[in-house]
Amino acid sequence: MADRELLLSVLNALTKKQYHSVLFHLTDPDRNPHLSRLETDDITPTDLVQKLVETYTKEALRTIADIMSLIGRMDLFEKLRNKLGDSSTELTDVVQRQEQGDLVNCSRVSLQGQQTDVVQRQEQGDLVNCSRVSPQAQQKGCDKLVTDKQLMRLAKCLGKSWKQIGIEVLGIENNKLEQIEEDNQNNLVMKSFTMLKAWKNKEKKKATPVHLHQLLSSEGVPLEPEAYDFLDD
Repeated sequence: MADRELLLSVLNALTKKQYHSVLFHLTDPDRNPHLSRLETDDITPTDLVQKLVETYTKEALRTIADIMSLIGRMDLFEKLRNKLGDSSTELTDVVQRQEQGDLVNCSRVSLQGQQTDVVQRQEQGDLVNCSRVSPQAQQKGCDKLVTDKQLMRLAKCLGKSWKQIGIEVLGIENNKLEQIEEDNQNNLVMKSFTMLKAWKNKEKKKATPVHLHQLLSSEGVPLEPEAYDFLDD
């Protein structure tokens, strides 16, 4: 099946509510590139497929696959993943772990060696604070982005505080959190995971495990250190 036909079949399989959720995610300013709200106002699935191909070219399938996982349509995600082959391995593994109900141990992770002093590096005009970085983390570099596996592990520990953490700590807008809550009404873990993904998209190159650890370890965050210390490992 050609890419365009596959995209159209996926969009046509959505409910009206799910289709609007897709449009919401496509017009998210934190998504790069993203569609404008004017472009998607009352747009039909057929026209949206054309717009997706024009905007994302070869990444159109991957973009919609990512959104399918965010809105909980794992059947359609699998359909797109099969077309993509092995290119969605990381997200697939996260989804499989979620569907199988794997438990993630939130116990404290001990660090080998002593904490280092604050290390800062300038990269493309952005100052990345690498304080409290273990020697192993320094070897890997401060600019390695947080993975979906790490976000899923953290998501399983946020509990009912996910929205408070999203607003007060991660700077996620309330309307985005409400959309996330609507898309994942019966799955608390996926609410947290989708919120963390929104933070990752917003922060772009700053979305490192070290940076996320620093935010969560701030004073007043309703989360035990055991839940996020693995980010500093």
